[in-house]
Amino acid sequence: ADWLTRGPLRLNPRLPLSALEHSDFLHNARVFLAALRDAGPVRATNAGNLARAFATELFGAMRWPPGVAEETRRYNKVLDEDRVFPLHVLRLTLVLAGLVRRHKGFRVTRRGVELLDDTRSGELYAALFITFFRALNLAYLDRMPDHPGLQRTIAFAFLMLGHHAVGWVAPADLASRVWLPG
Repeated sequence: ADWLTRGPLRLNPRLPLSALEHSDFLHNARVFLAALRDAGPVRATNAGNLARAFATELFGAMRWPPGVAEETRRYNKVLDEDRVFPLHVLRLTLVLAGLVRRHKGFRVTRRGVELLDDTRSGELYAALFITFFRALNLAYLDRMPDHPGLQRTIAFAFLMLGHHAVGWVAPADLASRVWLPG
């Protein structure tokens, strides 16, 4: 299933920005794309990450859960992309989604600029969601061994979470109901 027109999990790309205002990931993606659009090509480091000055600027403009910004600054004198893992994951997701490309630095693509329009925020959210859960290797997020079975069946897990986690449920109780065996 494509998660847009077929299958038990369907995203609504027509959602207005107001319905998505609580998504930090979407907010930060919009900040990233707008900053990159306005800055033009942004230099990439030798390691292929965002230049330090741009990463620092983005970090300050983005929305973080309570305490994350303070803790990050407390332990990092400089804010390189690889020291701010959520920023790194966002950049990877934007590249995998085809919204940012690396060619003589980082640039926002035509599609990235188009999806920045407030009226297309639902499309941007859907693209980010699909890319994050289908194209990004989820094992990269937790440094645990790869589990390709989980990634291929994540839509089922989301569907089961919707049925079994309506209220508070202990994670141990959810495991047998949400994840497919093996």
